[in-house]
Amino acid sequence: MGEPTFDERDLARARADDAIAGRRRERWLLAQADEESTVDGLVASLAADGRACRLELSNGRSAAGVPDVIGPGCVRVRDRSGATTFVRADAIEAVRTTDTHERLATPDGARTSTPMTLTDVLVELAADRPRVRIATAGGTVLTGELRRAGAEAITLGGDGTERDLIYIRLGSVLEVSLMTSG
Repeated sequence: MGEPTFDERDLARARADDAIAGRRRERWLLAQADEESTVDGLVASLAADGRACRLELSNGRSAAGVPDVIGPGCVRVRDRSGATTFVRADAIEAVRTTDTHERLATPDGARTSTPMTLTDVLVELAADRPRVRIATAGGTVLTGELRRAGAEAITLGGDGTERDLIYIRLGSVLEVSLMTSG
């Protein structure tokens, strides 16, 4: 075993330079992906992977569980117990994941095939008259039986009679949680 020849040293230097260039290229690509990231893309990516997260909402509340992007502007979140919450996407201020190495998804991330808005969801749910908890942009939380949903307002029944009705402006609704019985 002798001293490395000139060619061997050049080859070793070239390999080291290639490795450095590869790491720089990878860092640059990661930075580009992060710069093009959107919260909607991240939520869609988490939904596609079935990964849990916590959505921090603009009214100070949060929804935790596995998200499912069900349409433009609407995300369904199911927690470990199976409880379901629908969230208006523009109310999401932050997304907490448990994987610190997760990169943000680009805007063309996974999308759902059943485009529904929060209004569409509420109209469908109203047919079954479920008990719901509604959280508004101002932080008001109301609970009752979902009676009706229209283009501008939803109606909750408070005590099971038509006399105790709550009318809520649809534009202020950020979160709708289905209440389970028992």
